[in-house]
Amino acid sequence: FHIELPMSLSDLVRLCGFRAAASPIHCRASSPPHSLPPAPVDGLDESLLADDLGAMELELRHRDAYLRSLGSPSAETVARSTLVTDSQVDQIMASEGPLDRLKDLYALNEDNEPSYELASVMLVSMATFTYLNVRYTVQERRLAGVSFEERNKLTVFASKQQASRRKMDYITMRALRLGLKRSASSLIFAPLFLGGAQCISAVRGRSSPLDFLPSGIAAGACVRGAHGLQPMLGGAFLGGFLGAVVGTVVYGIQMYCGLTYEEMRRYRLTERSERDARLMAKLSAAREQA
Repeated sequence: FHIELPMSLSDLVRLCGFRAAASPIHCRASSPPHSLPPAPVDGLDESLLADDLGAMELELRHRDAYLRSLGSPSAETVARSTLVTDSQVDQIMASEGPLDRLKDLYALNEDNEPSYELASVMLVSMATFTYLNVRYTVQERRLAGVSFEERNKLTVFASKQQASRRKMDYITMRALRLGLKRSASSLIFAPLFLGGAQCISAVRGRSSPLDFLPSGIAAGACVRGAHGLQPMLGGAFLGGFLGAVVGTVVYGIQMYCGLTYEEMRRYRLTERSERDARLMAKLSAAREQA
C-alpha cells in the first residue's frame, strides 16, 4: 500500500510553519517551540516607527533650512539662545541689592498671581486665625452657660422657652465675641512672624535658622504690648523662643526640599531670564519676517 504526496516532507513542514506563524495561538498549542519560527508580537511595527521618525526629522531639517534661507534662526538655535547659564544667574544675583529683593518678594507675577512668599503668609495667617477662632469659640461656649446661670439666678422669666432662648442667645453671642477677640491677635502675630523672617532672608540674600528669632521677638512684643511693659517682655521672650524652635525646623525642611531663599531666588531669576529671552527671540523673528 503506497500513497504519493504532491509535495516533499520539507515543503510540507515549511508550509505548516508558515501557517502556524500566521496564527500564533495554534503555533503555541500544537507544535513544539523549536520546530517553528517565533510568532510575531502584536504592537507597533519598528520599521514603520523608524520611518515615521525619519520623516519627522527630515521635515524638521527642511523647516530649519527654509528658515535659514529667509535669514531667520532655526528652532535649535532659538532654543539654545534662550537658555540661561548658572554664571549669568550668578551675575544677576550679585548685581541685586537688598531693596531689589524686598520689592520682588511680595510682588505679583506676570499672571497677576501672588508670589510664593505672599501666598504662604496669607495661608498661614488665615489657617491660624481659623483654628484659634474655632478653639476659643468652643471653649467660651462651655463657660458661657455657667456664666449665664450665675448672672441670672434671681431673674424671673415668663416661661421656660423664654429662659432657654435667652440662654442660647447669650451663649452664642458671648462665644462668638470672645472667640473673635482672642483669635484676632493671630492676624497680627502670624504675618509679623512669618513675613518678618522672609524679609530678613531677602535682605541677607540667604536663609538661616535664626531668621525667625528677631521676627518672633518683634511679633510677641507687638501682640502683648497693649497690656503693659511686663506682658510685652513676656510676649517677646515667648516669641523669641518660638522663633528659635520654628526657625530650626523650617530651615531643616527647606534644606531637605530645596526651598531655601537662595534656591528659590535662583529658580525664579532663571525662569524670568529664559522667558524674556524667548520673547525677544520671537520679536526678532517676527521683525525679520516682516
